[in-house]
Formats: sequence, structure tokens, C-alpha cells
Amino acid sequence: MTALPIVDLKNFFTADLLAARLMEVGKEPGFFYLIGHEVSETLIERMFRASKEFFENVSDYQRQRYSAKSGEPGFSGFRKEKLSGLGRGDLKESFHFNSFSASHAPDLPPVLEEHRRMIRQFSDDCERVGKALLEGFAAGLDLPGDFLARHHTGVQNRFRMLHYPKVALDPTTGLNVYEHIRCGTHSDYGTLTLLFQEPMDKGGLQVFTDGIWKSVPAIPSAIVVNIGDALEFWTAGRLRSTVHRVKFPRPEGENESRYSIPFFITADDETVLAPLSSAAVEVDEMRILFERVAKEKGYTSLEPVTAREHRMMREEVFGGSAGKAVVLT
Repeated sequence: MTALPIVDLKNFFTADLLAARLMEVGKEPGFFYLIGHEVSETLIERMFRASKEFFENVSDYQRQRYSAKSGEPGFSGFRKEKLSGLGRGDLKESFHFNSFSASHAPDLPPVLEEHRRMIRQFSDDCERVGKALLEGFAAGLDLPGDFLARHHTGVQNRFRMLHYPKVALDPTTGLNVYEHIRCGTHSDYGTLTLLFQEPMDKGGLQVFTDGIWKSVPAIPSAIVVNIGDALEFWTAGRLRSTVHRVKFPRPEGENESRYSIPFFITADDETVLAPLSSAAVEVDEMRILFERVAKEKGYTSLEPVTAREHRMMREEVFGGSAGKAVVLT
């Protein structure tokens, strides 16, 4: 039995069957493994090689030259984020990418510039996968098939190359000696997140579901998909944005550098996030569910907002960045 439910895009003969399965896993646990997505393993491997090449070889000058400003593409160093609101900051470094549309072509350091075409292909493939999922969720929500997809032109999409370094261990206990964390407890504030992990990943990602933290190891050819805060708000809690974190390795055998690539699918700024009604859900039932979500996630109002207003609201309240909202625990 896997840590998360598995959805195989090639295994559904009708859109209705796919929609039903997506609604099932989108409600609980809000995370799932996706296979049959047709993002080539070769392309994913090349992306991870480029990521390692960047983090292992980029100079301090280039790290400064391409340093990310708030909400902009570029490099972000260790402890620049503190997603749990606790400790000294997350022990990871990252390179942020914005949309690869013609009007948003990002400025890349030379070590990544030589891979621009490949990175663009990866971005395009992720957007294709995102569109397929959005169409499936729209059907499950009793909406026109293109309702969600047409509000996601890709302009607001973001993705990151992440590097979590090997950590020092106490020689007497074999446990990490730091009080800080790799990536603190948080939710993602966009629509959907596609997370790519290396097949040999030693673990670290954990999802909080059924009242406990569950480890989510990499499985071959699978993308880890999770619902974001915006989609949870938009669906009045019918789809759930589940908190997650990245823990430190425990035994020496797990203590290796970790690389991952999350792709954040985000609605266009002017999209109005008004609770989507459904004949399958009573108005009173939806209101109760929405109020519970609001309490859990710290919303002060249930009134419709634009996607941009929602993002700014999450950033203002929780101090998140690059697609993530802090959850103070």
C-alpha cells in the first residue's frame, strides 16, 4: 500500500470516471501520486542534473547577481524562508522560475541558460498536465470542462529547483544536531502543486492527514500532486489543501543532499474566487464546510476575492513566499 492514493491518467476510459477519482482524492487527503502523465523520465532526469549542476558549481558572485527579490525569479539562499514560523529558518536553497511565456522570459545564469530550451519544455509539459487535472476537477465540480483551465493561462505559474543539503549528525546518536528544520509546516497557496522527486530520494516529505504525519517517499515515474489554498477556498472546502513539511534525515543512510522541483499552478490574477455551488452539495452543508476551512486557515472573510487578492491575503497573514503559506504550529 502506498503512502498516498495513486491516480493513473491513462487508466480512465471516460472523463466522468477520472473526475470522480480526482474529487475523491482531492477531498481526502488532498495529496496523490499521479502517473500516466507523459512527462518523460529523461526530461525529468535532465532537469535534476541541471539543478545539481547549478547548486554545486554556481559562484557566490552569480548567486548575488541572480538573487531573487520578493515574488521575482532568481536565487534564494539558506534560511531565507521560515515556513513554520519557528526556528532559524529553513535549511534549503532554491532557484525560482516565473512563467516561460514570451512576455515573461526569465533571466537565467549561464549554467541554466544553456538548458533554457529543456527548462521551457519542462514548463510546457507541467502546464499540459495541469490543464488535464483542471479539466478533470471541473467535471467533478459539475462545471463546464474548460471552466478552471480558462482561468489558468500560465502567466502566474511558478516553479523552483530546490536543494536541501546534507546535515551534520551527532556521532554518538546518529541524529541531526540542528534545532532548525529543512522546510517547515505549510500549505501551498495556489491552485495545484506538481512535485517532482528523484527516484532515489531518501525521503523527507511528510503530509499531515488522519491526525498524524505520514512520510511520502518517491515512487517511480510519479508526480506528487496537492491541492492549494486557492482551490480549497474556491470550492468552499470540497477540495482540501493539506499541510506538509520536509523533515531532517534520521539514520546516516538517509543523510544525503535532497533535490526536488515543485511546479505551482496558479490562477490568473483577475480570476474571481467565489465559492462554486453544486447540485450535489446542500447550501447549508457547503456553508458549514467553508466556515470550518476559514477557521483552520485563518480567513477573516468568506467574501469572493480575486486570485491576486487571495495570494496577497495569504502572504500578508502568514508571510509565505513563492507559492507557500506558513501554518504556525
